[in-house]
Amino acid sequence: MADVIKSDIEKIERALNIRVDDVEIEVALNA
Repeated sequence: MADVIKSDIEKIERALNIRVDDVEIEVALNA
């Protein structure tokens, strides 16, 4: 169970990191 929760958290973190990167790129393009 712990491994499943860990992998889910890693997936969420990756998704959040991708979103943050997209926002940073958009901000850079708009600047």
